[in-house]
Amino acid sequence: MTTSNRSSVIVFQNHTEDMEFLASSGVVAVVLDAEMLGPSRLNLLANLRSSYPEVTIIVADRPDLRAAPESLVPERLIRAAQYIQDHCSEPLYLERIASEACLSKFHFSREFKRYFSVSPIQFMINSRINLALDLMAQGMSPLAHVAVHCGFSDQSEFTKWFQRITGSPPSSWNPKG
Repeated sequence: MTTSNRSSVIVFQNHTEDMEFLASSGVVAVVLDAEMLGPSRLNLLANLRSSYPEVTIIVADRPDLRAAPESLVPERLIRAAQYIQDHCSEPLYLERIASEACLSKFHFSREFKRYFSVSPIQFMINSRINLALDLMAQGMSPLAHVAVHCGFSDQSEFTKWFQRITGSPPSSWNPKG
């Protein structure tokens, strides 16, 4: 993903139809309300990942809807989000991520949530699950290898976050349909 021409975050509040515009050059991330998607959202997320690999798909239990839809994200926050995506499989520390945005960790956390509707930690976990969906679609197994490769401490932690975000355990996902 190039950061020079991507500058907005879309927060879906009521529906997920008509997402063709996600391929447009201005979308960095899409925030989807988990409640809106329903309990079984794994196939939808997998389809979005395969259709729009350049867009970060974020699922949040209660996204902060005060962020203006399609609001322009400052370049330094885009750099920080890109850093999280590029290094999501590694241990990440808030101080290091904030330094990418040239902000204190406290100011960075507030600003990040303001524009992305989720905390930097929630963004990192969603980035790891996005990576896991990609690896599983490519046939990587067993799940313990996927978990460690995506930056989770073990398969149990991976399974907990995967199920919380997708609504299904990773063992139930079939990349062929």
